[in-house]
Amino acid sequence: MNKKIIKKILIILLIIISIDLVLFLAHTIRNYIIVKNVEKNISKYLNSTNYHMTATQLDNNYKDLKIITNYYRKDNKELAIIERHMGDDLTTMSMYYDGEKTNMYWVTKDEKLASLNVQKSIYVNLYNMLENDTKWQTIVACALSTIKSTNINGKDCYKISNYMSTSSMVGQDKNEIYLDKDTGLCMKSIMDRQIYERKYEFDNVSDDIFIEPDINEYKIQESN
Repeated sequence: MNKKIIKKILIILLIIISIDLVLFLAHTIRNYIIVKNVEKNISKYLNSTNYHMTATQLDNNYKDLKIITNYYRKDNKELAIIERHMGDDLTTMSMYYDGEKTNMYWVTKDEKLASLNVQKSIYVNLYNMLENDTKWQTIVACALSTIKSTNINGKDCYKISNYMSTSSMVGQDKNEIYLDKDTGLCMKSIMDRQIYERKYEFDNVSDDIFIEPDINEYKIQESN
């Protein structure tokens, strides 16, 4: 093959590689800027001590299953009400934490049960779903992920696919999170066949919500 032809082919390959590299760098830098802006926005909410979050969980493996969690926090008081809908059956579990102890209540179609002063904590908090331990982990996650604009329930959001975070669970086949552009809060997430949708309210939780049910209506179980 003529040396001139070989040289032209090498130049073309070099140009193609250079263009691909520039596009890859632009993609990574764009995603990194978006991620850092979202992290900045959500940082304003992470230390909130008065808010209500509703989370709805669906599972494509179980079409009749729906789990709705309502979490309330005011200062050191917490309440989580978890409703498990399976077809026409409803089971409700409520956990009340007053800053020192947790009381739990279950309601099914057949009975009402209560466990008092149990050694359990409520793990439903606001957190940064894009957080990583190091800056390099974030850069790699940005390079490998895809970020697009979309709309969820009337809110402008980022749809972030295949972002690897040390603070979030990761599915084997599908990973998508939808973050509010203004707040950084997660509005929706998809992990394989599980779908989570979330809503938030801030600074409107009153003490009334933490009033516990009438214990006389419940059968008390011994705490383990």
